Amino acid sequence: MSRPALSLHPDPAAIPRWQPPLEPDQLRSVLAKMSRWQPMDLDAVYDDLDQILGEQQPEAVTLEDVTCRLRRALEHLGNIADADPAFGSSPETAALVQRGEQLRGQSLPSDYRQALGLSRRIALTTSDLIDRLVQERHIKDDDAT
Repeated sequence: MSRPALSLHPDPAAIPRWQPPLEPDQLRSVLAKMSRWQPMDLDAVYDDLDQILGEQQPEAVTLEDVTCRLRRALEHLGNIADADPAFGSSPETAALVQRGEQLRGQSLPSDYRQALGLSRRIALTTSDLIDRLVQERHIKDDDAT
């Protein structure tokens, strides 16, 4: 003989219907943002760092493009560092994020040497922030393992 299934709730009809956490327009906005999200390609960031910090100085034409990519990487890294308030960043990481925000706000000078200097400060901050985030296990660097 089979028995009917038992409910653990005393009155199953009294269970409130599930409601989504957001309104439909808000859910569409979240979906749109998630579809535009791109994972960070650390190998490409390392290539850009090598172009700026390597032994050969980049050409003026490529300097602006590489610096723009490093600014985006620095912003992405800052977002990663600030993403989880439960674990929070160390004071050193927070200082690097703040320095990165200041550097990203500076416009690239028209003089090549000054532009290279700003680009190198951006690159060094990006490199230091990557190292801190790997150390704090916010990101994983496959080359470090």
